[in-house]
Amino acid sequence: MINVTAISQDPRNWTEPERFYPDRSSNKTFDHKGPNFDYIPFGGERRICPGISFGSIVVDFLLASLLYHFDWKLPNGIKPQDLDMCEKFGSVVTRQNHLHLIPIAFTNPKMGCVIICFLRRRTRTRVHIYAS
Repeated sequence: MINVTAISQDPRNWTEPERFYPDRSSNKTFDHKGPNFDYIPFGGERRICPGISFGSIVVDFLLASLLYHFDWKLPNGIKPQDLDMCEKFGSVVTRQNHLHLIPIAFTNPKMGCVIICFLRRRTRTRVHIYAS
């Protein structure tokens, strides 16, 4: 196991490690094939998640499929102007109140719609989709 926090705060790797300075690594050269662990806290180079591009494509495809196959309406006659768009701040900015939508299948009306609850556990983002 590698202590990523210790690497990111190690004065042997970084000058003034407690200070945020995004350009500090722009002029630094390193061999990403060698045993260089300086950039592990950034998830970069060969130690980056191998599925990051695949995951991004799958999320885009899922969203495109939902937008293509369904028309969406708000429950209980709520108008878009009445939505509470307040944000909750944290490591990721999310909506303070969850978005509730009702899907209406328009590409194939016989296609059954199940209740989908999309839950991203890290950011606790929920999109509830109810069957109509």
